[in-house]
Amino acid sequence: MKKTEKVLAIAALSAIVPMAMHTNSLATNVEEVGDTIAPTITVKSEAEGTIGNIERAIYTKVSFKLHDDTAIDKVVINGVDKELSSAKWSDWNNVQVGKNGGIAGKNIIKVLDETGNESETYTFYLDNVAPTITVKDNTETEIFTIGNKETNTYKMVSFKLYDQYLIDKIIINGTEKDLTDNKWSDHNFVSVGKNGGIQGENVITLVDIMGNESSYTFYLDSSAPVITVKDNTDTETFTVGNKETNTYTLVSFKLYDEYLVDKIIINGTEKDLTDNKWSDHNFVSIGKNGGIEGENTITLVDVVGNETTYTFFLESEDKEEIKDPSENNTEDNTQDNTEDNVGDNTVDNVEDNTSKPTNPDCEKNKHHSKFVHKIYNIFKNIFWGFCGRK
Repeated sequence: MKKTEKVLAIAALSAIVPMAMHTNSLATNVEEVGDTIAPTITVKSEAEGTIGNIERAIYTKVSFKLHDDTAIDKVVINGVDKELSSAKWSDWNNVQVGKNGGIAGKNIIKVLDETGNESETYTFYLDNVAPTITVKDNTETEIFTIGNKETNTYKMVSFKLYDQYLIDKIIINGTEKDLTDNKWSDHNFVSVGKNGGIQGENVITLVDIMGNESSYTFYLDSSAPVITVKDNTDTETFTVGNKETNTYTLVSFKLYDEYLVDKIIINGTEKDLTDNKWSDHNFVSIGKNGGIEGENTITLVDVVGNETTYTFFLESEDKEEIKDPSENNTEDNTQDNTEDNVGDNTVDNVEDNTSKPTNPDCEKNKHHSKFVHKIYNIFKNIFWGFCGRK
């Protein structure tokens, strides 16, 4: 190679090396800048599978749409990595308690792209717990409930309503009532014809903002129980007396309430009964099973406090039969009239046979005497009639 050619070659190399070095430097700078944009998480709509309240971030089930400008790598939910296919778009669907990483209560999700960029974390809540309905107790100042919690039967009942992630509404016997979205609420003083209550079976359903619900079945009873005087059977005598006058020497009672009897009160003395639809109180007489001579009252109370009272009269079995005063008067009148007639006839005969001359004054005195005698007989009959009653 000539000297001139060598010089040109060296000059060319000198020019190429810096250019190559500069090119490498540009490539390094591009690699260092790379992808700095974080991926994104978006909650899918209800139509796309989410059930809950997006504004409050509370769900029973939630689905997510994931995006990155280059490529998504994985999702991290409640600290657990879930690898995803490398793509700009991906999904993480049907997250619920016990499924796809979801847990009851508070949850946290984030997504990473292939260059390690992380999205903002999204905090949400999963709620699969039904709200609660509680029958209210009474306080010292207010009566909320009258009835029996064991049998779910009431004359009046009030409810305390609760959900950790907010209640939404109640439905009572098919009628919906919207509630303020709070953890606590009430529905008070439910009775027949009031605040949605009906006679007999009632159902109240509480729904939270996630759609979880609880139902409670109860019974409202505003009907009084029934007391019936028992009839006798072929083999046993339950009642002796007169139902029309409510007067007896012995009386027995059949007791009934559709929603269970509770107790009787007979002449002020309380007797507890087994809580059944049917019961009895038999063989009441003077001095027996609460009976007293004369006027008696029996009150039947059902388990919700409705009551019925029956008034009756007890008399002694060995009481003498009362005679009809007219019978005594007839006998007395017959005897008195016979005696009077005999006496009158005797006097008249004696007077008639006497040969005394007729004297107007005597005749007058005679009629006066007969009048006095009749007055005497009238008073005597009244006296004997009175004695006959005694």
